[in-house]
Amino acid sequence: MAGFLDVRGHWDQGLALYQAGLAAASQAGDRSGQAQALMLLSDMQSMTGNRPAAAASATRALALYRDLGDRAGQAAALNGIGVRHSTAARSP
Repeated sequence: MAGFLDVRGHWDQGLALYQAGLAAASQAGDRSGQAQALMLLSDMQSMTGNRPAAAASATRALALYRDLGDRAGQAAALNGIGVRHSTAARSP
């Protein structure tokens, strides 16, 4: 679904979907699902220009991935944080 929403520019729907996914994962106690939802949410927040929220979501995902010992997730989150900061530094 993420690819479709991204390519087609349905970013508002993506934001709503990933926020709902985050809430569902939180309610279920699924920390891995929360981290994944946060990374997807971070992407959509970045695409809609909300860079502070995007960096915050990726940072929250990083904390979850660290707690889980998920090194691949940590790498993805760190990359996401770096991209968000790099993009912010180049923006007016």
